[in-house]
Amino acid sequence: MKIIYINFKFKSNFKFGIWNFHIGFVFLLFVTLKFKKTRAMGLPELKDKIRNQLDLADERVLRIVSSVFDNYLNEVVSYDSKGNPSTLSEYHHRVEEGLDDIKYNRIISKEDLSKEMQDWDNE
Repeated sequence: MKIIYINFKFKSNFKFGIWNFHIGFVFLLFVTLKFKKTRAMGLPELKDKIRNQLDLADERVLRIVSSVFDNYLNEVVSYDSKGNPSTLSEYHHRVEEGLDDIKYNRIISKEDLSKEMQDWDNE
């Protein structure tokens, strides 16, 4: 992206003194905002663009992209209650397990959990 910066200064006398207005900054801001509005794309458009680029990519680019995804999936994103790290793929797996527990009604009510916790104290 090439932005041309035009520097104009406008001076005018008002009751409160001389007002310096820097049009160059306003012009740059306008051009930047206009560029972002025309170039912004949503997630579906971005995915289509990447698919098209991958179709045209050579082996070197594909290996780089694969490495980026591997590193992304193996990045530590959370820790469990014992302080053990969880990668993104492990985190997603645990979320899916939790959703399955809800789906198959493998849950416990708050009241039952309170009773069970009281039994822990008695042991």
